[in-house]
Amino acid sequence: MDIWPVIWAERKALAADLKELDEDQWSMPSMCSQWTVRDVVAHMTATAKITSAAFFPKLAGPEGRGAYHRRGWRSVSPGA
Repeated sequence: MDIWPVIWAERKALAADLKELDEDQWSMPSMCSQWTVRDVVAHMTATAKITSAAFFPKLAGPEGRGAYHRRGWRSVSPGA
């Protein structure tokens, strides 16, 4: 089974949902302790534009686990 059509459909649905959020909603606390909606979306989508070869060294690098999404969140901000 080719999983990519399912992944693309899910990404499209997520983008449609996120398009409707205003700035206050992007900045709201999420269900993840100390993370905003923007932080969660950045975490979920951070790997969409980065290859495995670039991602894993960042994960294991000196900044440690979870640092990539904090640097890259602007890529999922409204209007980006």
